[in-house]
Amino acid sequence: MSLAPKSHRVVVYHQTHRIGGHQVPVASLARHGATHLIVAAVHIGDDRRVVVNDHEHTHPYHDGLWREVAGVQDSGLPVLAMVGGWAPGTIDKLDGAMFREFYPLLRDFLREHRFDGIDIDVEQPMSLDGVTGLIDAVRADFGPDFLVVLAPVGTALSGGENLSGFDYDELYRRRGDEIDFVNVQFYSGYGSLATAAGYDEIVARGVYPPDKLVAGVIGHPEDGAGWVDPYEVARTVKELGSRYPNFGGVDVWEYFRALPGGRDAPWRWVDEMSGALALASR
Repeated sequence: MSLAPKSHRVVVYHQTHRIGGHQVPVASLARHGATHLIVAAVHIGDDRRVVVNDHEHTHPYHDGLWREVAGVQDSGLPVLAMVGGWAPGTIDKLDGAMFREFYPLLRDFLREHRFDGIDIDVEQPMSLDGVTGLIDAVRADFGPDFLVVLAPVGTALSGGENLSGFDYDELYRRRGDEIDFVNVQFYSGYGSLATAAGYDEIVARGVYPPDKLVAGVIGHPEDGAGWVDPYEVARTVKELGSRYPNFGGVDVWEYFRALPGGRDAPWRWVDEMSGALALASR
């Protein structure tokens, strides 16, 4: 079986880090075919604290997480920090007049934990100048090898509803060379991977090339609306990988209970997707 192209990514979002006092293990993800781990979710408080979910990033609660992250990086996988998301407040602080005050807090957090990239997840309105300014600042501080990723909803790339405020087509025209890839949310009413149609529609627009488009799904029916059976997703992923030799890959929100393995074996989702991509590359 031939190796999948480098653009065939299998990306895992990791927000639920502990269950019942036990750390969710992720250090072995590389063995199952994962290519990137994204730690969620990073927020900047009005009190200038940088918080990962419900605890300040320096709190002992996160000691196990940082050990797991180090293990993932030791295996050769890059680890990114997801900044923003559905919870309001953080994106506002990285846009406009507040940027100078709050961006250094984010920069120092990324450095302290030796992240390999950032996922700029804009789910509240942000200005186009604001997001380009954030990308420029990250590039200036971390260099060309640091991964810069965004996470638009599917319709935002096909001329429909957009949670971010700015025009993603115009963003790509201005900073496409600085964006490593985008994790496109094909769920919650903004698209689906039950078929390849939504992905094909974005590619047909001719703005974002397939190698930059990672197709995102939810891993469990309780993670939100629009769950698609993982075996059905794998069929679509194989189809897309066959149609587009430089297909960007697939991601999951989120890892800890992703089916078909669920909490006992969430790595099975990674196995299914990496297997589908490998078959597409034959």
